[in-house]
Amino acid sequence: MKAILALVGLIACAAPAAPRTQPAAAPVVGCPSPPDVNLEACHDTMACPDPPDLRVRACRTDEQTRQPQLGRILKVEVVGATRVLTIGLGTKQGVRAGWVGEVLDGSTDTALPGGTLELVRIEPHQTLARSTLPLNHLTANPHVRLQPPP
Repeated sequence: MKAILALVGLIACAAPAAPRTQPAAAPVVGCPSPPDVNLEACHDTMACPDPPDLRVRACRTDEQTRQPQLGRILKVEVVGATRVLTIGLGTKQGVRAGWVGEVLDGSTDTALPGGTLELVRIEPHQTLARSTLPLNHLTANPHVRLQPPP
């Protein structure tokens, strides 16, 4: 009986075996070889794939990057006498420093009188702009056009 208890005690005290694990894969840094069009790190360095993908720099022409971009006002903040707009366009859509913006009248292609926008900050997926239009004009007319300087 003592032998059985001693054996049970040894089994209970034995340390469990460590689980076997595979070594972790190294995180992808930069663009792998061959390049993958779905990885943002490859967009600036890879050749234009077939079919062309406009996310890849080599697929865009200067003319395409200079086209006006239509977007929407995502958010309006009142700061004193001005309004700070968050617009759903950024550098990933081709917007660059020096571009100009305007609020469009309803769903038309016509600029709203006094709807000129001053672009303050351009981020990858959004742009911050200033406007002096009243808040009710901005909420009633959420469409904007951003374009390169003439």
